[in-house]
Amino acid sequence: MKKTRKLLTLTALGGLLAPGAYAQFNKLEAWGDAAGTTPAPSFTSGGGASTISAGGADFWGGSDQGAYLWDTNGNMTRTGDFTASVRHVSTNSPAPEWGRDGILVRAISGSTPAADDPNWLAMRKSNGQIETGRRETRGGGTELGPLNVSDLGPINSGNIATTGYFLAAARDGNTMRASAAMDMNGTPGRWVETGASNIAAFAAGNPIVFGLGHQSHAQSGGGAGNGGVNTASFDSWSTSGTYDRSKFGAASGATTWNVGGALTINPLGGNVRGSAYTQEGGQSTFESTKWTIRAVDKNSFVPVFGVAGAGRNGTAMETQDIVPASNFRVNSTTTGLTANIYTGTGNPGNISGARNIFATKTPNGTTVIPNVDWTGADGTSPTNATQYNRGEVGDFSVAVPGQFTGGNQEDYGVHMTGEIWIPGDADRKGSIANAVKFKDGIDDYTYLAVDGKVLLNDNDWTGYNSVDNGGSHTAAMDVSDSKFDDGEWVSFEMIAWEGGGGDAGVLYWDANDENGTFSGIGVPTTPTNVITATGYTQIGTEDRNGAFAVALPDGEWEVSLTVENTGASAVFNQSVTVVPEPTSALLVMISALGFIVRRRR
Repeated sequence: MKKTRKLLTLTALGGLLAPGAYAQFNKLEAWGDAAGTTPAPSFTSGGGASTISAGGADFWGGSDQGAYLWDTNGNMTRTGDFTASVRHVSTNSPAPEWGRDGILVRAISGSTPAADDPNWLAMRKSNGQIETGRRETRGGGTELGPLNVSDLGPINSGNIATTGYFLAAARDGNTMRASAAMDMNGTPGRWVETGASNIAAFAAGNPIVFGLGHQSHAQSGGGAGNGGVNTASFDSWSTSGTYDRSKFGAASGATTWNVGGALTINPLGGNVRGSAYTQEGGQSTFESTKWTIRAVDKNSFVPVFGVAGAGRNGTAMETQDIVPASNFRVNSTTTGLTANIYTGTGNPGNISGARNIFATKTPNGTTVIPNVDWTGADGTSPTNATQYNRGEVGDFSVAVPGQFTGGNQEDYGVHMTGEIWIPGDADRKGSIANAVKFKDGIDDYTYLAVDGKVLLNDNDWTGYNSVDNGGSHTAAMDVSDSKFDDGEWVSFEMIAWEGGGGDAGVLYWDANDENGTFSGIGVPTTPTNVITATGYTQIGTEDRNGAFAVALPDGEWEVSLTVENTGASAVFNQSVTVVPEPTSALLVMISALGFIVRRRR
């Protein structure tokens, strides 16, 4: 790594840095709700590596709310071309989707960047998607794209808490560009241009500042108001005062290159051999290409219950599949569920944020509801229990007077606790012998725990009949314990949080499923015996098969080879039954025979 050196302050905005040089950041801006948090926004910077600890609701709309790390000495200020690249190493405790980290370019009108500056974003979202965005005018709206490599599809960079990814931004005359590259064990893979736009505010001659941006988004939870504090880490920061076309443009386009590989397995001894390569125009590029071998023991699959096995399903549920009121009780003498209602908090988006609200805020109202079944999506403001929820659930607007006015009830959470009766084996109409499946229709955040085991935990909105937005999440509960043979009352906890744009809360199960509504939703399984290996090669064709190898023990295996470079992948699959090589089997027989002879002596 290059030694850290302090660069002289540029005397003109158009001054150049030598290619690959970097300067140390020295100023962190905290905009909007990112300012005034506890802990306070902070940063570290040196030797091309930096961290930003801050909150922030979003880089969006007419004014950004988040943190911006830059250099006040002018080393990252330009009126002409530039290129900047960095590796986003990780962000701890990321939001489910809308946090953002990466290179943030500002078109400035004074000496200091402002929250409403025109901006250019080359970033990772906290769900791993690579994103290009822009605000074209001061205080104007923020837009995403356009993508120049649409045939590659959205680039997913993996888990941002554990997987690094390279990002780059540049000004090429009057054109702003963004690109990304897979992290190949600390070096960038193939650079892929992800967006380009001509924006008047960023035209050549206009001063811009480029630096690092971080916002956690409110979904991160924590105690930082409308956006919990978390930390983004970066390294390999590099800048130049020219447009480095090797990181952008046609040479990086999806139509000009591909990844490939080959997989062979010898069933005698289980030797797995493979190759992985990147080509451009049919010729090997000999660049680093990631490969992953995954071998699954076909005889090791077991059911998965709860969150780890939850998946989305678009089957429309029926009212007879709703968990009925007769299966709920507050205690042995009171039917229904205790419902604590919290208003005006914003959707926390995860369980830690919800628990923090429960610990620090008194409920705005408490009532008893017969079961989980309500909707205010008709656009009317309910005034009594008959109007509200088809008469099945107590009126939340009565329980929290003055909190809801007109239209849908929004911005509230319901924390439901009590007990649920799990019917015995003979009474569960739709369930398989050892599982009960649950499915929600919650807008937005959902958490469900039965008998102390978490079944659902997601922030994906859906509609009342559970088909909207790709369908609701479905999970199975293990009821193989003998206590469920003839039915059992067990603990029940459910959290439903409504942010905006709807109002629905309902819980379905298959214990009442007499007509097969749940028939297509099986209990997921997962293997307990999996062998994986990952590495990087620099070979060109599958003629070099055998560039890497993995040995499998005896048994039946499903083997896959995944080859990856930025935004592109290829998968090769084989099934194999591995048996000992004849020489190995002979040695085993000889060893056993010798043991028998010794015993006879």
